[in-house]
Amino acid sequence: SVVGDGSAFGEVLSSEFKHEAARLGLGVGEPRHADLLYYAGGPERFRAAMTGLPAKPVIGSDALAGSAALARAATLTETLYVMSPFLDPSLLPGQGRRFVRSFQARYGSAPEPGAAYGYEAMALLLDAIRRAGDDGDSRGAVIDQLLATQDRHSVLGVYSIDGNGDTTLDAVSGYRIADGLPVSPVRLQAP
Repeated sequence: SVVGDGSAFGEVLSSEFKHEAARLGLGVGEPRHADLLYYAGGPERFRAAMTGLPAKPVIGSDALAGSAALARAATLTETLYVMSPFLDPSLLPGQGRRFVRSFQARYGSAPEPGAAYGYEAMALLLDAIRRAGDDGDSRGAVIDQLLATQDRHSVLGVYSIDGNGDTTLDAVSGYRIADGLPVSPVRLQAP
């Protein structure tokens, strides 16, 4: 079942979850009778949305990770899990793990999960400019080269850019929340 917080963010999450559940043939029913709840919203309204519902496992977005308010409210659930579109640095492929080690050596701390994605976004853009050659100062030529990307080896793994301009990467991270913090990262394949 889906439990939303009534926010615009929550409405988007709820709509997308229901759409994908239907596409996969999963039924979405009433919260009181569900085996699992998907929380569509941010941490601010989590307690209010969960109050009065039976304690069930809850899955939500990474917007829930790291919130002190959520740590107190998580007692309303049996278990809380979050999914992140970013692979946890510990789950990156070989080239990504080298990026993590270099980052730690240079900055003295582990990178946030989004750091490898920012790094790769810039590397992809610079590569598209290089591939555009003499037209590297033409926005259109650079866009064409970026959209033509195929089988790019990167810190995120090997990917291509599809006809919609999206990457073909399909791995995400899942975490269990303990004391408001994400722990025990696992690699999940997006459907």
